[in-house]
Amino acid sequence: MGSGIEYMNPSEEGILPRAIIHIFQRCASYERNVESKGISIPKCIVSCQFIE
Repeated sequence: MGSGIEYMNPSEEGILPRAIIHIFQRCASYERNVESKGISIPKCIVSCQFIE
């Protein structure tokens, strides 16, 4: 289904864990870039729903 988190090889990771990691890495990167420029911004907020 793509939600598998039991993996030994990162290439076998499900789509949901990959997407979650990607979203949080992008938020952290965006916040670091903006803070390094001295711009004050609201923090990223992520919310989601999952129905299996």
